[in-house]
Amino acid sequence: LTPGTRGSVDVTLKLPSNVRSYGTGKNLAVNLVGQIQAADFGDTGSTLDQKTDPVPLKIATELRLTAEGRYYSDEGVAVGSGPLPPEVGSTTTYQINWFVTNTLNDVSSATVKATLPDDATFVGASSGSDITYDATSREVRWSLPKIDAGTGQALPTLTGTFSVSIVPTVGEVGLTKQLLGKTTLVGTDAFSGATFTLFGSAVATDIPFDTQAQGKGTVVPAGSSQNVNASSALPESGTTL
Repeated sequence: LTPGTRGSVDVTLKLPSNVRSYGTGKNLAVNLVGQIQAADFGDTGSTLDQKTDPVPLKIATELRLTAEGRYYSDEGVAVGSGPLPPEVGSTTTYQINWFVTNTLNDVSSATVKATLPDDATFVGASSGSDITYDATSREVRWSLPKIDAGTGQALPTLTGTFSVSIVPTVGEVGLTKQLLGKTTLVGTDAFSGATFTLFGSAVATDIPFDTQAQGKGTVVPAGSSQNVNASSALPESGTTL
């Protein structure tokens, strides 16, 4: 560099995708320090070794969302009711689970939401849940004022549960029916300030997470179902209009 000139260097830092916070560690940042060294500086031929003040780079948290449908729990207990496979003219009820995990920083003002298809019915949410349903917009909403750092790691995974029912028609024989549209999660990283918009897949009657119900997702004619569960313990109604 000659006197009075300047130069610049662009640097890209790639962090590992599996950065995690363990124990009480949270709100992590990387301190970036620039340093310049020269063996021959100025007219005197002296050396140069100069550093900048540290520049903190805040690391955003890793927020994750999963949406799944169930007729049976992992323990094999029926959480749905009605014929399985779903049968023309009969009501089959499924449980919908939303799972949220979070790694490094607290997340504030989060909302999880999805829209019911026109031919699906909101049955109710788990007792004490913050899940509500608007019958006009057909939107199911889960309000999460705070998602703690370490949720799903040092802390339990956040779970929102509600039930949806369907009554298939003759024209739907051989098809799967949608239970819930795509789920959206919106929230703000309380440390880095980053805003998140995450998407979970739509849920249909094929419910791939339920191993006991696999292969029983397509609609069958009336009187064809071999499995009818009429005594499942469904969630208490939590509908808000």
